[in-house]
Amino acid sequence: MNMLLYIISDAISVYCCYKILERLLVISESKRRQRVLILGCFILIGQIIFIADLANLPPAIILFAGAVHYGCEGSSYKRITLSLMLACSSLALNTIRDTYLMNEILSYGLYSMFWLIFMWWIKRIAPEENHFDLSSQL
Repeated sequence: MNMLLYIISDAISVYCCYKILERLLVISESKRRQRVLILGCFILIGQIIFIADLANLPPAIILFAGAVHYGCEGSSYKRITLSLMLACSSLALNTIRDTYLMNEILSYGLYSMFWLIFMWWIKRIAPEENHFDLSSQL
């Protein structure tokens, strides 16, 4: 039962992460690049992070940022900025989930709910098309 909950929660979260990226960046048309991007989302979502965990945190950020850079199109600054913003949000939640939430049903439910709300919020505030640029200071 716990494994099924884990698979469903991660599938929902990876889908939401991919849809957020799809809304904010232009996804490459290549199926191979899309698969790498989905794998990067899965690495980000499934990463176990504890407080002061320096063994898993840097590789997760680097792999996700590399997958976004490879799987999306547009300026490098935009891809790196958005991948770091999404990675930091996700890994902060992973840290809270993995360190403090011991009830697995509550943990997976809250995690999936966070991603669903995050995706809904991005769809509400992001432009319809990917026609926005970073500010001149960035």
